Amino acid sequence: MRIYTRTGDQGQTSLYNGERKPKTDPLFELLGQIDHLNAQIGLAISQLHLDKTKEPILKTFDFLTHWPEVQGQLMNLSAVIARAESPEKTPITSDSITHLEQTIDLLWHNSPPLKNLILPGGSILGSQLHIIRTEIRQVEIKVLNLEPKNVNQDHKTYLNRLSDYFFACARFINHQSQTTELIW
Repeated sequence: MRIYTRTGDQGQTSLYNGERKPKTDPLFELLGQIDHLNAQIGLAISQLHLDKTKEPILKTFDFLTHWPEVQGQLMNLSAVIARAESPEKTPITSDSITHLEQTIDLLWHNSPPLKNLILPGGSILGSQLHIIRTEIRQVEIKVLNLEPKNVNQDHKTYLNRLSDYFFACARFINHQSQTTELIW
């Protein structure tokens, strides 16, 4: 299979179900934002693997190595949006949300109390996680604005909680790397 098909050379492209639409359709903008978000998570994963000083953190909190599962969930969401899957078939469920909430609680418990607003930043990985958090919010807003027909309430709630999750991850990583958070 070749990487180029030439079918999009005239500004049209296909959804998974074969429906052709202009590449400028807001649906493709949303799918592109999810793809960009997924690439940012991939960059964060590479940061975890590059920074060997994080090894003790990873052994204690191995859920930080499960970011590829989040990437898979985002691919599932893309498939739903592109009408390849019905919302009932996606693995994004209330259990996915509960798992995120439990992980957020664990991260929050192992981070210093938040008494003020903080500026996004900190360590390189912490900063990357803040970028991911903001990109999730952009995807969430686009989903809410477009209301793709296959997206259900669990998908919307998952995105909302996912942003909270990456905020908690950023704070946890900054705390573990002894990087001071700047108060606003």
